Amino acid sequence: MTWAKIVEGEVVQIFDGDPTGHWHPDALVLWEDVPDDIGIAEGWHKKEDGTWINGEQYQIDNLAANPIPPPGPPTAIIQQQLIDVDDSTTKLILTAIIGGEYDLEDPAHIPTWNINNGETVSNDFEVTVQFTKTNQNQTIPISLTVVGSGGDCEEPATLAVVIPHAAVTPSQV
Repeated sequence: MTWAKIVEGEVVQIFDGDPTGHWHPDALVLWEDVPDDIGIAEGWHKKEDGTWINGEQYQIDNLAANPIPPPGPPTAIIQQQLIDVDDSTTKLILTAIIGGEYDLEDPAHIPTWNINNGETVSNDFEVTVQFTKTNQNQTIPISLTVVGSGGDCEEPATLAVVIPHAAVTPSQV
């Protein structure tokens, strides 16, 4: 006699013998006696008509009934870190995050940065740019587009980073 613990139609555990003395009574509702002659194992599924199917065939049938849709376009996400290096310099570290399906090893799956209206253009995942502080705050426009398995992102990620002005010393007042 073989018993199987079945969760959502899938065999998750096999037990030779009656499970009654081995599991809590509340857990016994998941166990049922299964046929010995077809070699049911973990990963098998009980179909709605009561027949059994191995895990591999179940996946083939399930994929045919529920095909995986093709990947959609990725999304571009910008992470930023602004660091004051000294009184006259600010460093901006930008990291590209590609949302959706992409492969870091595929040279076609890349980010494209446009920083400060084309002053800096890069295809690196992380970009560091230094700015010299002026006597006024500077607003630096940034855009990021990405390419992934589903094509180009529909909308670039955009950001306006404010570089703080240089500190005013008493002699400059």
